Amino acid sequence: MELLLTDISYQLIILSVLISAGLAYLVYFTGDQRLYNIKLRRILASLRFLSFLFIALLLLKPAIKQTAKTIEKPLLITLVDNSASMKAWSDSLRIDSSIQNILNKQFSDLDEKLQLETLLFDETIRDDDSVNFEGTLSNLSKALADSYRKYRNHNIGAFVLISDGNYNVGANPTFSPVLDKYPVYTIKTGDAEQKTDVWIDDLIHNKYAFAGNEFALEVYVNAVGLEGAATQVQVYKGQRLLAEKNIRFKSNRSAQKLDFFLTEENGGLHSYSVKIKRSEAEQIVANNTRNFYIDIINTKKKIFIVHNNPHPDIAALKQALENKKNLQIEVVQVNDFDFYQDSLDLVIFHQVPSLQAMAHAEIDRLIQRGVPLWFISGLQTNVEQLSDILPLSFNDSESRKSAMKRPSVNKLFSDFTISERFADLCASYPPLQSRQYLPLGGDAKVLLNDENNFELPVLSIYKDYKAKVALLSGEGMWRWRMHTYRVYEDFTLFDDFVNKLCQYLMLTDVKSQFELHSASSFDQNEEVIFTAKLFNKSYETITTPEINMRIKNEKGEEFSFDFVKDLGKYRLNIGNLDQGTYSYVANTNIDSTTFTRSGSFVVVYQNREFSDSGADHEILEMLAQRSGADAYDLSEIDKLKEDLKNNEQVAAIAHYNSIYKFLSDYYWLLVFIIVLIALEWFLRKYRGGY
Repeated sequence: MELLLTDISYQLIILSVLISAGLAYLVYFTGDQRLYNIKLRRILASLRFLSFLFIALLLLKPAIKQTAKTIEKPLLITLVDNSASMKAWSDSLRIDSSIQNILNKQFSDLDEKLQLETLLFDETIRDDDSVNFEGTLSNLSKALADSYRKYRNHNIGAFVLISDGNYNVGANPTFSPVLDKYPVYTIKTGDAEQKTDVWIDDLIHNKYAFAGNEFALEVYVNAVGLEGAATQVQVYKGQRLLAEKNIRFKSNRSAQKLDFFLTEENGGLHSYSVKIKRSEAEQIVANNTRNFYIDIINTKKKIFIVHNNPHPDIAALKQALENKKNLQIEVVQVNDFDFYQDSLDLVIFHQVPSLQAMAHAEIDRLIQRGVPLWFISGLQTNVEQLSDILPLSFNDSESRKSAMKRPSVNKLFSDFTISERFADLCASYPPLQSRQYLPLGGDAKVLLNDENNFELPVLSIYKDYKAKVALLSGEGMWRWRMHTYRVYEDFTLFDDFVNKLCQYLMLTDVKSQFELHSASSFDQNEEVIFTAKLFNKSYETITTPEINMRIKNEKGEEFSFDFVKDLGKYRLNIGNLDQGTYSYVANTNIDSTTFTRSGSFVVVYQNREFSDSGADHEILEMLAQRSGADAYDLSEIDKLKEDLKNNEQVAAIAHYNSIYKFLSDYYWLLVFIIVLIALEWFLRKYRGGY
């Protein structure tokens, strides 16, 4: 405890002492003091001095500082992997009992030095020590980050991670910033030896396809320990087998890609499954099945190919598109084309506007109407007119020169799937011939680059119009189609690329007074969330009307929900749903007009926890090593405890807390002053004074 002078100086304290002493002296050592002997005068003067001094101190309000010391023990955070893969091993019962023993007994004697906290984790962390190994996902990186955030204001000493090392969501945990701050000791569980297994590693497909058209499915199959074995990969819709292929594993570790081409005649969201027949030597079968969903669009689309002069490109485009049942293809000379007709799903302009036919104003009207367009430029293209429609930069003299553009697939493009086979083939395509100009950015996505100059895109897609607009900078696509046939003896890869591009361009977003947004598929452990926006006739956001949604499952059971208004929009969180296909209908009423939105979504159960054929002890060892700690087996807990006790980094810290109180807060001081004055008065009265 110490006296602090807040807002006053020590000089004032000294002055208060001198004044108090002077007043006491004047009262008792000057004038007639015959009533009191010298001893009593000294006592009375002392009482008067103390009274004056304490009253002066109360008026000056100095503060008293009290400092308290507390010791905070280091915090040991134990993270226990509660995902389902922990019970996939042959010794899962031993793992369970060992973990319970660690938490309940073996760590208990560390309580003297450490503060113990236990968290379970799968996809997220939670305060619990009831291990059941039922988590459907594993996220080691998030577990470390979230536990650090939870206790970052505490004296964290170290982490202990009990896991098999397998993770199937989130970032690589060896890059976690937590490893740079604290030691992370790891306890390895499970069998690190790779089991004999074959599994589906990935499925690649488009989200949408047109009814009656083929859509591609790429299946990636991995296998361990099955050299020389053979099995079948099958694609089902419900119980109906759609396609199957035989595969043979040529090495102990094998990875293969299988291509399937499927068709669907009916519109809507369709569920499919890919299954691998169990091999006799296989030890894990839970990862032999994967589900996927395709949204089939069941509407016939009309595509016009508008040209200035006949060209081999036009025949190549028509042949690539006309074998699709849902497409109606018409080839029209620009002077005969009706720009004002209603049924325009996509217009492909081949070298239009041209040097002979402008059509600038008519094309502008199509853009204003929100008609998807695909421009193919060439040597006959009027670049100046085209630059009035699209963001292009050109030099008038340079634009009269020709340029050769060799295509290369942009690997960053992800709006629809481009197969690796086409990407490889595209690199060998003959170059396109075009006038020289530079397509500018805007809200453009580059699908094909110029291999000679990546600043000059070959194929760009602009999305800052009412509908998508594509620009292919060059003529000569017919050579691409012929080259495809020379390499593969069919036109499939080229035709599929053209069809995918046209389908993508025709998928337009229509502006509506009722916008409803949601994913088309959800994981079973993921919350199903819808968002919506309402607009008045001036397309200003409104939140007055109510939105109701009815959802029906595969059993025909129907549930009703109301959207919640949330900062200018609407939100509906349905929570977790069981696996299956669901349909929905949402309704609202704006200015006495009813708006309805309907659709479907799927809830998918992907058993990712059993996709690994062995525990990943290597990643646990890397985690420990990067953080300056060690990795241990379940039988080495005593060694772990000893290392924790000897780690100087895991140390207690002292906290000093200061409390400030004014003298006026001490009531006993006021009582003491009253006692001093009363005692002085009593002694004076006792001696006959006043």
